[in-house]
Amino acid sequence: TSTVGGLSAAVLWDADLSGPALDCLVPLKDGTGPALFLAPPMTGGVLVYRRLVAHLGMDHPVYGLQSPGLGDGELPERTLAGMARRFVAMVQEVQPAGPLLVGGFSFGAAVADEMSRQLRDLGREVALVLMLDAHPFGGKPGWERDLAPGARGVYNRFRRNYASRLASRGRWWNLTRGSRRLNPAVQGESSADQVRQVNRLISAGYSYRRLEFPTALVDARKPGAEEVALPPRRVRAEVRRYPVVYEGASHAAFLQDPQAHVVAAAIDDAVAWALARSGDHA
Repeated sequence: TSTVGGLSAAVLWDADLSGPALDCLVPLKDGTGPALFLAPPMTGGVLVYRRLVAHLGMDHPVYGLQSPGLGDGELPERTLAGMARRFVAMVQEVQPAGPLLVGGFSFGAAVADEMSRQLRDLGREVALVLMLDAHPFGGKPGWERDLAPGARGVYNRFRRNYASRLASRGRWWNLTRGSRRLNPAVQGESSADQVRQVNRLISAGYSYRRLEFPTALVDARKPGAEEVALPPRRVRAEVRRYPVVYEGASHAAFLQDPQAHVVAAAIDDAVAWALARSGDHA
């Protein structure tokens, strides 16, 4: 499998990965005991976690799960359920028994959310779902917009359902360039661009349901900002919240220094909490 040291930092956001294939399972940190599996953000790669992993104090191994289609000659996975299914198979192979720790940054949290349900259906114990600056109860595409009163809520639900249907049919249209519609698979786009565009469409069609597993919400927060209350009907499990307070609370800077060490400390605490709950103190 690929390692972080063998991957160029240029692939973090914009590089063309159409050269040698990159494995979907990337070891980020060695260790013992239950592993933490991190799903990718919208860009599809896992190097976004490199600074974060360097600050982790826990002894557990960490694996990054990279989106299919990054330099491996395949088309990107067109549904969130399909992507999660691939990742679940890798998790099962690496850790066939014991409590599971899954998570992700931004879009990766939605992937981890879907993975947790598939793993439960396979009879596995999901000890922790780690959501890094994902804001499942607000923002875009958040459930609050779907539940807006009147015509606005109807429109938002229609738009989400439409985007979901497009994604399920493989209609990979670029949602950020206005009227320019394209299928990146046939327009000569780089593999990194393809993955980013397809993941953007998948994200537009995804709604968080309920928090059904022990969950850690690690979110950026501006100084003095109030904490958004969790709606009881959306929470069916114990949740721990870890605010990361810094000026501007930029999403793009969340995993960069100096915030990375604060996020890492929150992850260390969340993993210890989750494994203590499950009875595994490895």
